[in-house]
Amino acid sequence: MAEVFRLAFGEMVGFLFFFAIGVLLGRLKLLPEQAGASFSRLITYVFLPAMVFNSFAQQCTMEKLVGYAQLLAAGAALLALCLPVSIWMRRKFRGEQIERVTASYSMVIPNFGYLGYPLVLALFGQETLAKFMMFGLPFHIYIYGYAMRQWMPETGKSGSAWLRVFNAPTIALVLGVLLGVSGLQSPAFVSKVTQSASACMSPCAMIATGLAIGRIPLKQLFGDKRVYGIAGLRLIILPVIYGTIAFFLCRWLKLEPDILRIAGVFLALPLGINPVVFAQAYDQDGSFAAECALMSMLISLVTLPALLSLVSQLALIV
Repeated sequence: MAEVFRLAFGEMVGFLFFFAIGVLLGRLKLLPEQAGASFSRLITYVFLPAMVFNSFAQQCTMEKLVGYAQLLAAGAALLALCLPVSIWMRRKFRGEQIERVTASYSMVIPNFGYLGYPLVLALFGQETLAKFMMFGLPFHIYIYGYAMRQWMPETGKSGSAWLRVFNAPTIALVLGVLLGVSGLQSPAFVSKVTQSASACMSPCAMIATGLAIGRIPLKQLFGDKRVYGIAGLRLIILPVIYGTIAFFLCRWLKLEPDILRIAGVFLALPLGINPVVFAQAYDQDGSFAAECALMSMLISLVTLPALLSLVSQLALIV
């Protein structure tokens, strides 16, 4: 348990390094005010599509879809469980439209890509990471097939309506699925370019989030009680409820213990930072999303290692 705690905490601190760089750059005003938006557009139109294409091309092979069908079904079941809470939050949350969208998104999507992938790899190895990625596949489809469009301006301002559906990450998703299912190999130069671009995703996303934080007054940053409520609900209450359900389902249905372990990691992760990136990329106000991202990451320095240690113990008795 102590080893899991140590590794999880270490990964979190390393992840926050680029976040701190962004905060420092923002506080000292070493970059132009629109630098965060420029970072976010670069992520949305270049780095993110590359990552999505790579992920789906690797995971959507017929062999993996059949071999990991149980994990894929478990991920889809968790997504279905989260959506009613997300809808409820969007209706009940008090705030501007963009803040309600952020709160709603936070009830469904944790930071399972930027932070989750390297964390699972460090804790459990490559094989479990492959399972984790398959578990998260339905969430990827939800993000880039539907959720991302909530940050886009209305059609009149953003151009043709089809751009709201067939945006760059969605096109990359479709192409990745087709390539994976076909069993074909992409040209070597395509693989090299997309892998290089994918590696830029996490650092740039964290720097963009840090830049947004760096321009928010401290009183506002730590004074919004709604942020504490969202972080507490997503990092403590919901993981306990969903984790309990997952534990008993794994025992009753005699599912493989890795499902509980993977679901536990997924639920314990802090809030996703896509709301910050999407907001800035489409000229929306990402301040509230950045506040939520910061608070959840700070709280998860304690809750994430603790929950992962607990899940590791529970997985042994499933």
